[in-house]
Amino acid sequence: MIGMVISFMAIPKAGPTISYALTNGAPVVAMFWGVFVWKEFKGAPKGTNVLLTAMFSLFIIGLIIITMSKI
Repeated sequence: MIGMVISFMAIPKAGPTISYALTNGAPVVAMFWGVFVWKEFKGAPKGTNVLLTAMFSLFIIGLIIITMSKI
């Protein structure tokens, strides 16, 4: 809840698009924790690493594109 309140407070200064991108950056942190710290996909089938790389890449590229849309 505190994070959401701070995000709402940042909208006037940062603008809605940047605030949206920062708010939606939280799942990227969760993905990193799940993949690299907790090793959730340790025993996954062979093609899983390609899918995980695509997931990380596309999500981050999407956030960058949303953030750049303010310009």
